[in-house]
Amino acid sequence: MKSKSGILLTGANGAVGKRLFRLLEANGYSVWPCVRTEDQAREWRSHCKRTIVTDLGKLSTLPDQVGHIIHAAASPVSPEQFEADNINATVSLAELAARSGIRSFVFFSAVSVYGTITDSVVDETTALDNPGAYGLSKLAGEDIVLAQRGHFVPVVLRLPGIIGAGSHRNWLSRVKDSLAVDSPVRYFNGESAFNNAVHMEDLASLCGDIIGTECEGGIYTLAAAGTLRVKETLQIMASAIGSKSELQEMPTSQQSWTISSKKAVKNLGYRPMRIERMIEKFAKERF
Repeated sequence: MKSKSGILLTGANGAVGKRLFRLLEANGYSVWPCVRTEDQAREWRSHCKRTIVTDLGKLSTLPDQVGHIIHAAASPVSPEQFEADNINATVSLAELAARSGIRSFVFFSAVSVYGTITDSVVDETTALDNPGAYGLSKLAGEDIVLAQRGHFVPVVLRLPGIIGAGSHRNWLSRVKDSLAVDSPVRYFNGESAFNNAVHMEDLASLCGDIIGTECEGGIYTLAAAGTLRVKETLQIMASAIGSKSELQEMPTSQQSWTISSKKAVKNLGYRPMRIERMIEKFAKERF
């Protein structure tokens, strides 16, 4: 292994973090998972002796072998924790990375930074319009990481819902939960195009590519390849699960939109699954 080729992964105890850890390790990377509590650390240390337990704001040194950071940790549902977890922790981690000779810093942001979206296709140039508290906290995190560009390569990934085994807290994951128990599923804009998802496997592959090659820093929006109609997306999921749920289209005045990954495909070598394959794969994955 090359010097300083290891990865510090924050948010390792979340569903996305756990999957990223397994996929990156399977691809030959040495990963230092970072968790919050000793109880979490005990579980992790049963299979990974490199586990670090800390409050990110108090982390003062990095292992000598670590040359890259994937900052996936965030508080998505607790407004009182947004400043501490999404902003202050990112400040501390970015400053530590700058002092420690880190080569690249991958920051998981979210499409929530855009607030109200009126464009039909969202990309890196889409205007920001009154984002909520969570979006503002992720936007602050982006600025913190990008400000250290002279010390490391900052890569900001603006993510829609991340799906895969164990995923939650996004629309497709909630839909899957409902379909699994044959509960009704209500949806909007059934005839509109949809590609607003990233699979954990694609995200792990992209992170590996960013770390394994010289890439261009900056902000990147990510989504699935191609599009499906919203109604088709739900029908594919229901069929794959064998669900008897009733799919109920509801009226709405809100505009739907898709996401462009063109910049990430060109500059980062992003190779996402096509949306129909991604949706069917996700539907069949174990909960």
